[in-house]
Amino acid sequence: DSSESDFSAILNFDGSKSAQYQRIQKFLFDSTFNTTVFYRKPYTLASLFSRLYSSSSSSSSEDGSSLKSQESVQSAVSQLKSYDYDPRLPMSVYLDHINEHFDEITSEGSQFELPFNWYDWADLSSLNDFIDMEPEEKLDCSFVVRKYFPLETVKKLETKFKRKLFDYDRLKPLGVQAFLQNTKLIDPTVSDPIVDIDEHCVSNNSPFSPGFMSIKTLNWSRPEVYNLQARSVLYTNPSAQPLSVTFLNNQSSLQVPVTSANSVGKEEEGSPDQDWKPNSILFNGLLQKFIGKYKKSPKFDPFAIWSQLSPKIKNFQFNGEGHRRLPYKLELNESSFEFNALGRYNELKANEANISAHQRHYMEALELSLNTHYIDLTKYFTEASHVTDMIHLGHHYDGRFFRGGLSHSEVRARLDAIIRAWLHFTVSNDLTAWLAHGTLYGWLYNGLAFTWDGDHDVQMPIADLNRMAKKFNQTVIVEDPTRGNGRYFLDVGTFITARNKGNGLNNIDARFIDVDSGLYVDITGLSVSYEPIADRFEWLVHKYFNDLKTDPEHMPFYEDPNVVPNVSGLSVLDRLKYELALNKTEGQLTRARHEYLSRNIKERDKKELYQSDSLKDRYNINKHAQAYNCRNKHFQTLFELSPLRLTFFHGVPAYVPNLVLKDLNAEYKVPIENGYQCYEGECYVPELRGWYPEGRVKQMVELLVKSPNLKKVFPEDGIKKLEKNEFELLL
Repeated sequence: DSSESDFSAILNFDGSKSAQYQRIQKFLFDSTFNTTVFYRKPYTLASLFSRLYSSSSSSSSEDGSSLKSQESVQSAVSQLKSYDYDPRLPMSVYLDHINEHFDEITSEGSQFELPFNWYDWADLSSLNDFIDMEPEEKLDCSFVVRKYFPLETVKKLETKFKRKLFDYDRLKPLGVQAFLQNTKLIDPTVSDPIVDIDEHCVSNNSPFSPGFMSIKTLNWSRPEVYNLQARSVLYTNPSAQPLSVTFLNNQSSLQVPVTSANSVGKEEEGSPDQDWKPNSILFNGLLQKFIGKYKKSPKFDPFAIWSQLSPKIKNFQFNGEGHRRLPYKLELNESSFEFNALGRYNELKANEANISAHQRHYMEALELSLNTHYIDLTKYFTEASHVTDMIHLGHHYDGRFFRGGLSHSEVRARLDAIIRAWLHFTVSNDLTAWLAHGTLYGWLYNGLAFTWDGDHDVQMPIADLNRMAKKFNQTVIVEDPTRGNGRYFLDVGTFITARNKGNGLNNIDARFIDVDSGLYVDITGLSVSYEPIADRFEWLVHKYFNDLKTDPEHMPFYEDPNVVPNVSGLSVLDRLKYELALNKTEGQLTRARHEYLSRNIKERDKKELYQSDSLKDRYNINKHAQAYNCRNKHFQTLFELSPLRLTFFHGVPAYVPNLVLKDLNAEYKVPIENGYQCYEGECYVPELRGWYPEGRVKQMVELLVKSPNLKKVFPEDGIKKLEKNEFELLL
């Protein structure tokens, strides 16, 4: 693993001195960071057919293992409507298909597309029992477009399914429903706000539908109700389709376009056909094809197939030259913090007939972004922040992939996996990014995230953000199978050309989202803008004016390359004046619009500092100052950021800014000493380089006070006897 070898390099470890040191180092690294996947049992035909035979009237001994002939196996496959999610099944099938068509996929001008339905790429198992119901039994949209599940329906379904529909916070919703059914004070039929069911869902009792085909989620539903809505959107709604799947392979990757159709049945706009079938391996022919390659029982072993495909991907990306070594210091160029989106849009538009689906999506986003004033940007990302009983936690989950509340340990495990996958993704695709905000602060203590943090924060130059959006927006990222089973969705917001805070609805530029929980990495781009500079950098504005007086000939006036007349480059006041003037001839300015703009006229412009209230002047001076900001007014300068420095975060190579403490002090006021401290019920113990529950730490302190001999398990002068390599291992 490259991470382990890089770990050795950073420690300057000399493995030749002692094989024992090497074993210790490997043990310490693996015990903390190794995510290699191991399975106790192989995935077999019995695994595949488990739902088919468990729901049939056959004897319990019949589990699919008795199927010997190809005909009997293929016949059984044709009866499947669902399968219990296990990534080994779809990964084996799709990797085999990609391996077989690798030359076609990687050829110039390739038209290859991978069949796709989210059923194979995310855990939609909560829909299985509903899919397997007979058409006449299926529940319609009224079951899911609501706040709580009906109590009596829950009882019937749990009896039929022989399982609980949900466990998380179970007593509360069931108790509420029981109260509503028995009280005479409230009419249970009018307890929820009136909802247009047809706006959220289409009822469809076709054999392979769950009965309810969600169009969008009802954001104030309970978590268990919202879960079914969100999973149904992924399963049945074509608008949820990604544009490609990207397979990570250590320091390389392979991107494969996917079909735009999420079904294999005929379907009219807004009216799913009764013969609707998902475009999953059960119905797109790939599973039957895979099984047909084996005379005996097929081997659903993605690792064996990956061992054939992985070197092909590596050779394709690096032309057989081997992986690159990451530089310890990475110099950033000021040109990376400005991007000519208008010029890029014109290039794509001129070649529109020959661009890819990703490029078209990017071009359309640029067009909308460039032609929308920053005060009018609609919120792009939708969190699960309004889900009932998740108000204080839901903002840490993307609404499309939210499945309900998770335990603290699972949140931590998923967040750790997400950031490792993100870091692998950026390295694999030569994207520049670094740790930021609370994530950077957590790294400062022990190279790990804070145990209470609900997400991760990273930053990247605006040029890299645009390059990522152009090539990878709306892609599903599949973790290297040797490292884990993670599936992630990269979503870049539409309005990335607007670089100031504006109305505050789009502070985040992109998200790297875990598709089985909705947890994410927040990604923000840094760029030149006309946002008023942070107070701590006002001296750079004064320096600009001094330099202008001293040497005006070498002080060019920089202009924003993305100004669209009468749209961008205008303050809210100027925009209002423009619309008032336009109203005299066209008469389209409504009272509501006038009031909205008037409410937002007051903007912080620091015109005394800039000696101007012009957005153009602010842009010019900020560029001279080499001061860059995200859309939440966090400013950093080139000398603070560059050179980025290579380090490790959760055992994976990562970059941090040049002046870490200066950056963090401006945002958090870092303590002078990296000593014992407590926050959010967790205490940092410097001797152990970790955060531990405050209650446990206090118990240990009390134990040491009562039993002072416990402190002397190791000799007090023991650390002095350590050799250099042993001391480094302790670090």
